Amino acid sequence: MDVAEGERILVEAMPEPVKEDVVTMADQLRAQGRLEGERRVVLRLLHKRFGSLSPQHERAVAHATEEQLETWADRVLNASSLVEVFET
Repeated sequence: MDVAEGERILVEAMPEPVKEDVVTMADQLRAQGRLEGERRVVLRLLHKRFGSLSPQHERAVAHATEEQLETWADRVLNASSLVEVFET
């Protein structure tokens, strides 16, 4: 049985008042997981392209929104400096 099938079976077995909360929490956890994955990718790209990062840049990535991370991931491909990646 795959994860999605197991999840579907568990959700179907839950009482209705609990089901909505559990599904909402699961969706939030998935979103957080995607965001953390994007952060790891952006950090990896930045390290590969520019070497070590300042604590300020590390913090910026750690607290970035999904939109910011996507922008930075795109910019890192053509930027010649970290300043170009992070400029607003």
